[in-house]
Amino acid sequence: MGGHLVLRTILERTFSVDAAVLLSPMLGFETSFVPVSWVAALVAGAAKIAPERLAWGSNERPSLPGTSRQKFLTHDVQRYADESWWQGERPDLLLGPPSLKWLAEAYRSTLWTAEPGRLESIQCPVLVIGTDGDRLVSPAAIRRFAARIPGARLKMFGQSVAHEILREIDPVRDEAIGIIDDFLESMAVAL
Repeated sequence: MGGHLVLRTILERTFSVDAAVLLSPMLGFETSFVPVSWVAALVAGAAKIAPERLAWGSNERPSLPGTSRQKFLTHDVQRYADESWWQGERPDLLLGPPSLKWLAEAYRSTLWTAEPGRLESIQCPVLVIGTDGDRLVSPAAIRRFAARIPGARLKMFGQSVAHEILREIDPVRDEAIGIIDDFLESMAVAL
């Protein structure tokens, strides 16, 4: 979500941004063959009836009961284990399924950012890093959005990389950090 919020900040011109890095940004969801606008309308209608109702039973994405969150977040078991420690220390940080209202707003916001001319109006340099193995957000949407941002740099990792790239195994994490460092260093030199 952080990448999505940074993108909204740039588009709304909330404040001046010299350069931006978007990691696995929430730019859309996989809806199979159903148009995203239809799914968004369905979710919005359900949210009007029961806004606080959970969109599904468990996890941050629809999945079968008992499905491991770790498998769609990271392949690094130790980095994932830190989450359990934090949940023990701060149970109020426990994540779970979104409410219908949250999901409706997420669809609304992704559709807003995708409107013609919006992404094309971005004037700051943008680095977008995603993964084809992402099962939380749409890799196809990440590619579409990056292609519309003038001069955007895109790095897509393969199917073997999960959503939380900076919590992935060392070779992936190190490569991502190197790409980010190089991008930000080139931006600092340019400024």
